[in-house]
Amino acid sequence: MSRSKQAASTLPRRSLTTPVWGGEMDGPCADLATIVLDCRDANALADFYSRLLGWEISYMRKLQARNRVELAM
Repeated sequence: MSRSKQAASTLPRRSLTTPVWGGEMDGPCADLATIVLDCRDANALADFYSRLLGWEISYMRKLQARNRVELAM
């Protein structure tokens, strides 16, 4: 057997599915807890998403500053 064939046969074979980069991954570095959607009519938007997602509106409060509304689903 020639030297090149002997050397090549001792190298480990790499599968097509084995990545050539990377390693172990850590957990997420951030959590998304809140999404804010700015709109003219918060009640209509809440009603839309309530119907779209099948969720109930669990909290609503009208704020005094600039006629803002707080909603939770």
